[in-house]
Amino acid sequence: MPVLEINMTKRTSQDCKHTKLGWIPAEWEYLEFGLFVQRSSTKYDPRTDEQQFPCIELEHIEQNTGRINGHINSKAQKSTKNKFSKGEVLFAKLRPYLRKYWLAEFDGVSSSEVWILRGVKGKCSSIFLFYLIQLHKFIELANRTSGTKMPRADWSLVSEYPFPLPPLPEQQKIAQILSTWDKAISKTEQLITKKQERKKGLMQQLLTGKKRFREFVKSDKMKETKLGVIPEDWEAKKLGELGIFLKGKGVPKAEIKKEGLPCLTYGELYTRHHNIIRSFSSYIPKEITLESQELEYGDILFAGSGETLEEIGKSAAFINSFKAYAGGDIIILRRHDQDPEYLGYLLNHNSINRQKHKLGQGHSVVHIYSSGLKALLIPLPDKKEQQKIASVLSEADTEIKILQKQLVHLKEQKKGLMQKLLTGEVRVKLSAQDFKKITG
Repeated sequence: MPVLEINMTKRTSQDCKHTKLGWIPAEWEYLEFGLFVQRSSTKYDPRTDEQQFPCIELEHIEQNTGRINGHINSKAQKSTKNKFSKGEVLFAKLRPYLRKYWLAEFDGVSSSEVWILRGVKGKCSSIFLFYLIQLHKFIELANRTSGTKMPRADWSLVSEYPFPLPPLPEQQKIAQILSTWDKAISKTEQLITKKQERKKGLMQQLLTGKKRFREFVKSDKMKETKLGVIPEDWEAKKLGELGIFLKGKGVPKAEIKKEGLPCLTYGELYTRHHNIIRSFSSYIPKEITLESQELEYGDILFAGSGETLEEIGKSAAFINSFKAYAGGDIIILRRHDQDPEYLGYLLNHNSINRQKHKLGQGHSVVHIYSSGLKALLIPLPDKKEQQKIASVLSEADTEIKILQKQLVHLKEQKKGLMQKLLTGEVRVKLSAQDFKKITG
């Protein structure tokens, strides 16, 4: 979490003034957006302009992060672009609900569907403006758009809407605080990516036998199988040899509630459950369960249909002892006598996914059937080694989940801080030293 010495106080009625938007600090201004922000209209034509710039298109601006994920060569483009300079703020006016914005770190050009904004000198700093346009109120205003299929923010509407504006030194201090949270968010995201890559590497090593725990090794030799090379003391078996297959049933969408007995649909196997079923978000009334397929501890669930071959047959293990139910288009492997968590991880591994891809049938909707799943060839170590592999991968998942929770918390903190600091609800106290630093 960010550690920052912030001297903040809640505003009082004595140091406030009343505006149409409500109470704001007495020394703050209440100005229309267009009076302290300018929109650049400088154009760039790749057909006539000899200069070359990095070109930022809409797809290069990430949603709700304030970052870009790349750029292209301006000279390779055919249409007229908007020119921007380092320090200006880019805001995507097309589909503004996507929350695409960026504080330019270099000179360049962008799609004509992007506003190029800069603060009026002496009134508004670029970094403060960057945070101001992230406010829910600004996004809400930008979303009062014209057009239905291709909605665009209306500058005439946005520019005339008044916002509270603090003095420049306070703007800088507010931006400094919020940028600290941005750095913490970015660092946490990077940690999550590293942990996910580490887990991916562990899965590749542990689920193929390339890396093993010494206490389980009976032979250092490897053997060739139809599955490929695996440890000599592992087996290669077809999934159909391990247990029986059942079908999910009886969870109509119309009957899914927020309370009742837990259930899952095949769609949730794609969007919510990854390797292990750890929690539920859908529930059905008790009377509906009479027509549904009850789950048992250790069941392995496969999505029976999907939109692409790449995602067909995604699976997850049910490792709970309470009652839960599986809906239609879910295939269940039961009574397999293997470690369910190991199977949960293994059956989503690339080597198994490649086999599932070959079994998919259909075009607009792809299906997979139990007859095909029975033919999947999988590597099987001793059950105790399976449990050890699963525990290591589960621990990696736990580390990732802890970081993901921290990330959500940081984003919520930043959102709350923005609302309070950018509206003057909470004030940043500036010491003489702060003021000197900021104003130079």
